[in-house]
Amino acid sequence: MVTYDLTGDGTETFDEQERNKWVRLTGKTAVVTGSTSGIGLAYARAFAGAGANIVLNAWARPPTIEKERSAIESDFKVKAVHSRPT
Repeated sequence: MVTYDLTGDGTETFDEQERNKWVRLTGKTAVVTGSTSGIGLAYARAFAGAGANIVLNAWARPPTIEKERSAIESDFKVKAVHSRPT
């Protein structure tokens, strides 16, 4: 059984059966502000779990951005990129 981690720390998870109940977002792209920590990251991971590609939009330091970006791609098999807010 595959378990998806919404927060990256194991505090909010769901399994494959629960995932399939969600609206599928495959082929869609979600732009999530504040998406390298807290609720923004939880939303980015939830959208990725539903199949959406993710645009992380945050002011975090580059190592933090890359850590979360690569984790989303690895965990959910979607494309994740970063866009710095202007």
